[in-house]
Amino acid sequence: VTLLGTVGGAMSLSGSVTRPIALGEATIVMFGQSFLNRFTPMNAGGMAMRIRYLQKGGTDGTVATAAIGLTSAASGVVQVVFFVFFVVVANADPSGGLAVKSSGLDLSIVTVFAVAVVIAGVVLAASPKIRNAVVGFVKSTITKVRTDFGELARRPSKLSLLFGGQALAKLSTILAFVWSCRAFDVDLAFVELGALYMVANTVASAVPTPGGVGAIEAALVFMLTSAQVDDPTAWAVVVLFRLINYWFPTIPGYLALKVSERRQLV
Repeated sequence: VTLLGTVGGAMSLSGSVTRPIALGEATIVMFGQSFLNRFTPMNAGGMAMRIRYLQKGGTDGTVATAAIGLTSAASGVVQVVFFVFFVVVANADPSGGLAVKSSGLDLSIVTVFAVAVVIAGVVLAASPKIRNAVVGFVKSTITKVRTDFGELARRPSKLSLLFGGQALAKLSTILAFVWSCRAFDVDLAFVELGALYMVANTVASAVPTPGGVGAIEAALVFMLTSAQVDDPTAWAVVVLFRLINYWFPTIPGYLALKVSERRQLV
């Protein structure tokens, strides 16, 4: 299911531009860029590789950059939808919902969002290079939306790939987390575990380390222990999940990177 998430990313990439993109080629590129993202902050290496791939296929450089911004925007939309869905459904569960040890979920959500905003603000303020990159990225995304999104909006198949691919990628990661929990007999409901993951992922996304290393592990352990999972089990779940979902894909990712170079996709 972890590998299936990369296919979802390839689907979204295919839906970000109006010209046809072979799903097989896009999948190879997405595996290759995932390898680069393991060693570059804020997914910079993977973004550069995807832009290069679109350029090699004939897409203008500015449009290619904005297209990657559009996939990020689609990912953000799906993130919000999944967050709201899982949190609302988990709390609507009459069996108890998503309770934490002493404060309640609402306070936890407010706290983690506040922490995420503060961390993101500090990072942007302290680093002009990052700030300029973010501003440029946002501007190019707006340009993409204004110039090309109208045409994409008239192509349901492209929109389905753009948003459906991101939804598949998010859902596959949640499934991997849930099944990692099940491997250690964590019997919380699926929607509750989905809500725990979405909250932790939202917080960790504000930390500019490659793949959120360190931040996502700490956030997941915190959320699991807040849901009454004992510390050793929480750590075991998170270690298993990250080994499979984050580190294992470096193997096919490295091979895909070499294939991309050999076939001159990038």
